[in-house]
Amino acid sequence: MTPDCKHAGFRGALFAIVLAVAAAPAAAGQGIADGIDAYWNGDFDAAARQWQPLAEAGDTLARFNMGILHDNPRRDDRDPEKARHWYEAAAEAGDAPAAFNLGLMHEEGDNTEADIAAAVAWYRRAAEGGDILAQHRLGMILAEGRGGYPDDQAEAVRWLLVAAENGHVPSMFALVGHYTHGRGVERDLAAANRWGDLAGVMMMFTEGTICGRGRSAELIEECRRLTPRREP
Repeated sequence: MTPDCKHAGFRGALFAIVLAVAAAPAAAGQGIADGIDAYWNGDFDAAARQWQPLAEAGDTLARFNMGILHDNPRRDDRDPEKARHWYEAAAEAGDAPAAFNLGLMHEEGDNTEADIAAAVAWYRRAAEGGDILAQHRLGMILAEGRGGYPDDQAEAVRWLLVAAENGHVPSMFALVGHYTHGRGVERDLAAANRWGDLAGVMMMFTEGTICGRGRSAELIEECRRLTPRREP
């Protein structure tokens, strides 16, 4: 074989490898999308057939969606143990929404003994990863000292502010009380009024949206545990 042929063969093989690598994310994305379509059509077995091979291959989004598949509180065959397994796999890979859902499971004692300290650890990881639901829930636990966990009003306000500044309406309402009564922050009635007014405006624009931030914290959290994701 001439050198030119050898080089041509090498370039062809390299090009094929590049194409295969480029096609892999596209194939995974299609599998995620097809699984979501099946999920919302109520065909959970078909959704699992799309997501589980991707999840087992290390796809973080597929792992989160597998957690959702088994966590869905409206399913008669809900399996929190499997849900926790897949959430943990996603969370350990850095997925903040999965870490938040784990926090909920530990706080609620869902198929495990309630453990506020473990819940706080997962919420903190999710909050630091930018998850506004975790920022809110962490702020509320620290504000109220839930389950015997020590309260920390200043840190509570810090997390509630982060969530509120990202548009989370329940956090805005929580801040009204903190500024009104000076809990964890200097008493400031003007700030309390600003957060209350902004929360009211936000509710008008988000109430009807899926997982709208103007809904109650409980409804937003339930929506999270029902809704698979297409994007990281």
